Amino acid sequence: MKIKRIDDIVLGWSRIEQKTAKSDRESCKEKTLRTSREGRQLLKSLAFQEYSMILQDDDIGKGPMGKPYLLHYPHIHFNISHSGDYVACAVGKEPLGLDIQIHLDKDCRRTARRIMNPAEWSAYEASGFQNEYFYQCWTRKESYLKYTGEGITRDLRLLEEPETAHVQYIPLNLWPGYSACLCLPKER
Repeated sequence: MKIKRIDDIVLGWSRIEQKTAKSDRESCKEKTLRTSREGRQLLKSLAFQEYSMILQDDDIGKGPMGKPYLLHYPHIHFNISHSGDYVACAVGKEPLGLDIQIHLDKDCRRTARRIMNPAEWSAYEASGFQNEYFYQCWTRKESYLKYTGEGITRDLRLLEEPETAHVQYIPLNLWPGYSACLCLPKER
């Protein structure tokens, strides 16, 4: 596990062991379960390290829109994200949202049309349709939706100022070929 501090937020991540042999291939469901377990383990490690909390799986509840929270520690907030070879977890004493995303080597324009507002699309176009810009935009939006707890439940093109004026986005450069973003309250 690697750790990075951002003010009073602690961010931990680890590389997920990949199955390579044909006999070890996993289904998507199996990989999701494994990365979820690894995310919970990161949470438990960070909570113990930072707050001397010993968490069990049944200490984690889900809010009305599915955002996980700590049942017995409402003053501690966390968020877990996984993509590609990595799983990451952020823990702190204020609401937060974290998203990581591997950069796939494909044309992202169709998806970009569905998530970008006109100003974002213009900037994406001006970048020469660079995938890095697309993934930075994606992780920013998803980190906000994880911050609010609503998840991807609406048209992402409509997600912009002034609705998001109360938060700050911290882009994270953790690994080559990935984008990551942490969303926090602006007034801290």
